[in-house]
Amino acid sequence: MILTADHLSAIAGTATNDNMRSTVAGLAKAGVGAGLERPHRLAHYLGQLAHESAGWRYDREIWGPTAAQKRYEGRADLGNTQPGDGSRFRGRGPIQITGRANYRSFAAWAQKLDRRAPDFESDPEAVNTDPWEGLGPIWYWSTGNPTRASLNGLADANDL
Repeated sequence: MILTADHLSAIAGTATNDNMRSTVAGLAKAGVGAGLERPHRLAHYLGQLAHESAGWRYDREIWGPTAAQKRYEGRADLGNTQPGDGSRFRGRGPIQITGRANYRSFAAWAQKLDRRAPDFESDPEAVNTDPWEGLGPIWYWSTGNPTRASLNGLADANDL
């Protein structure tokens, strides 16, 4: 079976949208390389994306800023070392890539896929352009999460 945006629409219980289409395009480009051709892994992956994006409704963090968001400022573990980094490198994409260091890491990964990939550290908004919006969560799932290990192991163990 080939996953479509209509499948994601059925999962979310909402109309098909561009965020769903981006997810499908990202999977078509890099899903197999990330091990997401295995149904149980894909189920965990899609569940995580559906949760973090409220059913593919949001592709960027809703910014208050809240008290928690204010704490993004100056967080060395996120690479937010310059004034304004907290807001500038807020969560984007369906899995909410957050922090200057993660934007930099995603850019390096994306440029290996396509040398024309944007420098997301210089242009954080580019995370929400295609095909990058669909590839961001694959980067995070396969290499960019805080443990720096693929989340496939947790999916294989059915560990939510």
